[in-house]
Amino acid sequence: MIYKEFKDIDIDNCINVFPVRKSTLAITQSLSLIQFRSVLEIGVGTGFTSIYLTKMGYDVEGTDIDKAAIACAEKNANKNNLKINFIHSDLFAEVINKYDLLIFNPPVMHFDSYPLNKLLNLIKSLIPVSNKYIWMMYYSLFNSVKLKLIHRFMKDARYYLNNDGKIVLLQTKNEIELLSEIYGFKYRAISTVNSTKVILIEW
Repeated sequence: MIYKEFKDIDIDNCINVFPVRKSTLAITQSLSLIQFRSVLEIGVGTGFTSIYLTKMGYDVEGTDIDKAAIACAEKNANKNNLKINFIHSDLFAEVINKYDLLIFNPPVMHFDSYPLNKLLNLIKSLIPVSNKYIWMMYYSLFNSVKLKLIHRFMKDARYYLNNDGKIVLLQTKNEIELLSEIYGFKYRAISTVNSTKVILIEW
């Protein structure tokens, strides 16, 4: 599918990979409000955001724990005649650089078992975008696992940021207030997606 409002990037969704959703578009649009040069996207999925930012001239790298997502992102990058360094990594495990900006649209659920993750991603990729009731039930079931993953992200994030580096994160109001108390950052909402907000985090 070609996204006219995003520099005509051409993105295919892939089976077993979380597809382009409203949250993907909202996060990507909101990045025009931030000044940065280098960026790491955690959990690239289809590669949508990384591909758009690369096309805009930013220095971009991306990670995903799922090999299927890495393959999908690489395929989409090639489709747009771009070369992007996508790293197979659990959060920062294989990351060595520092960046001006970290982007993380956290998955609702993540298993340590690769086969279970593969099954979960297949289920997510097949849920109709328009069926908000199924998505609400899905999110409520796995919310605590999502928060556990975000805590893992936040504990290490500052080690991979340049001075004055920032984070963009998709969170609910309650989640971000809890995290700010624990990790001592300043934040503001720069966009809203249903009941969640695209949050800009700074220290």
